[in-house]
Amino acid sequence: MKPERALPQEMRTLLLLSLLGTVLSAQPVLDGEIGEAEWYKAAKHAMTKSAILRLLPAGDVLYLSVQLPTSAWGHIYVFDGDAIQVLHVSAAIGRLRYRRKGEEWWTADEFIWQLRDRGYSPALRAAQDKYFDENGWVGTNNNMSGKQFELKLRRAPGKAIRLAAVFAKDHAAEYYWPTNLADDTRNETLLSGSPISSPRFDPATWAKVR
Repeated sequence: MKPERALPQEMRTLLLLSLLGTVLSAQPVLDGEIGEAEWYKAAKHAMTKSAILRLLPAGDVLYLSVQLPTSAWGHIYVFDGDAIQVLHVSAAIGRLRYRRKGEEWWTADEFIWQLRDRGYSPALRAAQDKYFDENGWVGTNNNMSGKQFELKLRRAPGKAIRLAAVFAKDHAAEYYWPTNLADDTRNETLLSGSPISSPRFDPATWAKVR
């Protein structure tokens, strides 16, 4: 019986560094793959129809991932007490902001579509970092992984925000959280990537996150 051959020292070092990097990494890589090692500390929330949303606070950044049974596209809605951000993820990513105007929600924004890359790369990582610095959020698109989305957004630590997530299949809202959403976060026109006038948003019914 032959003795087992020991791994060369260089290979052992590389394996150890890789393992330590996985264990110690506090920040998920936005590559469209929800790895357990990256997200094991995240709080899991059940969406409708067996979809899963994860939240992972990290200082002034909130990481969020969505795992779906089927390919889809969708929105993350963020209310900070002043404005509502509509964060769109489909074949590209974009954002709208709605603000109060009297008793109505109003926007003059249009979605500006960016980050259409189909695979993760150093060039995409640099583009994600630039987009995040300029916009305060960034996410993956459904060309990278149609059933899994990863996002991060800047926030004020300790300040509560309201969140909702809605993902569409065949133009209709299929997967959403909280599961009792009944306002225009589920509006088909808005989900398709077109702003709507005077949407009926009710952030008080969205999830409160600190």
